[in-house]
Amino acid sequence: MIASSFIGFLVQIGDKTGTGEGVILWSVRVWKEILVIIEGLLIPPLSKLSSDMKPLNDKEVDIVFKWLKFLRDYFYAEGEGVSLAKLQNQKYRDVVSIRLYYDWHTDTLMEECVREAVPVKKRVKSVYNQRNLGTIKERKKVKKEEKEVSNGETIMRILRMRPNTQEFIAQQLEMMATVQAEREHAQADKPQRRSQRPREAEIPEVPSLPSAAS
Repeated sequence: MIASSFIGFLVQIGDKTGTGEGVILWSVRVWKEILVIIEGLLIPPLSKLSSDMKPLNDKEVDIVFKWLKFLRDYFYAEGEGVSLAKLQNQKYRDVVSIRLYYDWHTDTLMEECVREAVPVKKRVKSVYNQRNLGTIKERKKVKKEEKEVSNGETIMRILRMRPNTQEFIAQQLEMMATVQAEREHAQADKPQRRSQRPREAEIPEVPSLPSAAS
């Protein structure tokens, strides 16, 4: 009831702009805030320090995700509101993935975190070692690799609520920092390598044939 009244009030504000586009823009902004709030109810921020935050029980987790589904459907409005492409964005997918890992055993979470982190590091390095990084296709590939790191971050945030995980999280964060440094170094070296490429040798002009003696 409270959520419906709040969203109805928001739509009224959006209507003052006089355009349906204004309503959509307001709705998208509120949706992003909702995702941040729901994420904060489930897991603490990413840090190498342990957290005093306690995990929710099964019933509480179910309630949170029922609200998430209700609000997504409300904003979608059977196709007349915000598009699913904007609602089910990367942040939404990150929040949904929390439920998958939320009740996993601590050791299993650690194993999954390592399994995800190592392949991502190798893939990112291999992509940056290619010579055709300047192409649109390769840029999209790099962005995709960067997004895949998000599940590892989600797992570490869950681990912050578990005992005896502080050292493991610190090691994983250090590895993430190393990958980021390598990525930035590769980006910085790209213009320099480009400027050091040898220029193609100029082809001398073909001399004109001597005219036949008259």
